[in-house]
Amino acid sequence: MELLFKTFLLFVIFVAAKPHLKISHFDFKFYVFAMQYPGTFCLNEEGSCHQKMPIIPKKTMTIHGLWASWYPIRTHYWCHKGCFIQVDIQNKTLLNEMDHYWVGLSGTNTDFWEHEYNKHGYCWSVNNNNYNIQDFFQQRVDFYFGNQFDKIFFNGEFDNLEGEQR
Repeated sequence: MELLFKTFLLFVIFVAAKPHLKISHFDFKFYVFAMQYPGTFCLNEEGSCHQKMPIIPKKTMTIHGLWASWYPIRTHYWCHKGCFIQVDIQNKTLLNEMDHYWVGLSGTNTDFWEHEYNKHGYCWSVNNNNYNIQDFFQQRVDFYFGNQFDKIFFNGEFDNLEGEQR
């Protein structure tokens, strides 16, 4: 039951709150840092999902994405409706971290990252006037490791979460 509860947290982790912004046609209240538990996600998936499980560290919540939101109105929004933007991560360290902690469980990692950036991440780029895609992904990965979510979800350790290195 506890594991099932943690899975539902995917849609309710509002840890990346940002003040109300008024930039262009994007008017978001905050961002949702969405995570998923691969073990539960793969229960109803076939194919690549189960093949990827061995590369994901045990007891790990993986990154799903960063979603701009107008809560309580709606969270899901296609930020980029123009030309498709390809994701090409050149930083090998970042790419390795993403391959283990930001995993496309129902397809290729690159397809998943491109979907997440084009659907959600582009909102962050516009609001922060930063169109460097690698910056977007690096900051999300840094946020993930900096907050030690696995420790919170799997060990219930809410105290003294500072100072550990990845």
